[in-house]
Amino acid sequence: MPSQAKRSRFSHRRRRAGARPFGAPHSDLIALWSLRMLLDLHGLRRYEHAFYLNQDSVCQAVGLDPAPTDDLKPAELRNLLQSRKKEIEGISPRATGFLASNLRLLAKSLSLSSSEVEILAFVSCLETHEPLADMTNSLGDLDNARVLSALSVILDLPWEEIRAALSPEGTLTSSGLVRLHNSGAHALPHKLSLLTGFSDSIFLEQSDPIALLHFVLRPAEPGRLRPDDFSHIRQDYQLLLRYLRGGMEQGVRGMNVLLYGPPGSGKSQLVRTLADHLALTLYEMSVEKDGGEPFQGYQRFAAYQLCQSVLARKKDCLVLFDEIEDVFPDPPLPFFGATPKTDGMKAWLNRLLEKNPVPTVWVSNDIARIDPAYIRRFDFSLELGTPPQTWRRRIIERHTSSLPVRETWIERAADHESLQPAHIERAARVARLVGGELADEVEQTLDRVLHGTMRALGAPLGRSGGRNGPTPYRPWTLTETDPPLLIETDPPISR
Repeated sequence: MPSQAKRSRFSHRRRRAGARPFGAPHSDLIALWSLRMLLDLHGLRRYEHAFYLNQDSVCQAVGLDPAPTDDLKPAELRNLLQSRKKEIEGISPRATGFLASNLRLLAKSLSLSSSEVEILAFVSCLETHEPLADMTNSLGDLDNARVLSALSVILDLPWEEIRAALSPEGTLTSSGLVRLHNSGAHALPHKLSLLTGFSDSIFLEQSDPIALLHFVLRPAEPGRLRPDDFSHIRQDYQLLLRYLRGGMEQGVRGMNVLLYGPPGSGKSQLVRTLADHLALTLYEMSVEKDGGEPFQGYQRFAAYQLCQSVLARKKDCLVLFDEIEDVFPDPPLPFFGATPKTDGMKAWLNRLLEKNPVPTVWVSNDIARIDPAYIRRFDFSLELGTPPQTWRRRIIERHTSSLPVRETWIERAADHESLQPAHIERAARVARLVGGELADEVEQTLDRVLHGTMRALGAPLGRSGGRNGPTPYRPWTLTETDPPLLIETDPPISR
């Protein structure tokens, strides 16, 4: 038995951040899993030697009051646990509450077997319930073969079903939802993991499978441009339109388009416009987690796998995967004259680009760092350069149509290559809220907003010289008399 000092140390140990207290709706199920680990897998034998176990933690995991058991001998504790196990097995506990309803949503959406649902429930609880994770430590370090054997006992499922469910071809793994890490022998919580962020979602009320994925997938905003706004790439636009329409009508898998070019070239807006034109529901992969922390490359790809699996049953969908330069591996560099092996990762990514059931448009500001081996996998690659002045003029006219601005201001504003539709849209909204009936007032408001936006973004200065010549944005200051706008060298757009 552990010493009183050791028991005291652990009874006051600090709980891990995010761990859920015992007493969840599915606590009987957690207790049954814990008892199988302690008794059937002989975890209790490590009781006297385990640095991380004491009677309090054991009793908490199996739902017993620890107070009466403080001075039990090992044999007495074993008898008590066996009685508890028999009691719980008699009620055949199952997942309940939001966990149960969300598991049903996923089972229907992904066609999960009952064994896969059981595994998913266990891994979800393993990541969020500290008492269960504590009991897995009683099993010691496990390699992959022993993980499968342990799960077979814990979940009371045939070993063959566990192996099939966690194989690379199984839905749990191929969807990116559950990962069995091939990293040697470790404690069970380090061998099995859920898609990052999913453990927080599955224990909350969700309306449908798409809502379960809100942390990685969201419906894209409606497009703000029209097909005729892309008249400068008319042939490519029509080709993309026909490619997407034809492939979706025929149910073709592995449809992938690469759009690349500098910021402000209209890449994301092109995707939104195509989706609107084809009456498709566009979903966008998240770049950041809910807390603002960026997803790592593997995490976004794993999330993409799961989203593809969930969306596969929905019709008329399109996926937008932006900022791909941050997630695709760089080309391998020679190491002492040899090229490092990346076959495993490359093969996995190639499969992502060959078997996706939902067409995907991959967007990048810079493809220079992406391995050409991946670029060759895209069906269609299109570079979007800086749009022409006529394109910017059309956008400016549309957003300022309700404002008293003059042709000369529109011409000068359209000369700035770094202006994007969103900049104009927001500046026009500010001008409408500020008000003003005279062109001078409204144009000065637009000038101020645009100057401030461009300066804050550190955006490149306009270079294009329309018929009025270049009019780059310049820092401006206000005097005590607050004149409309002072430019260091050039006059404001409205002059």
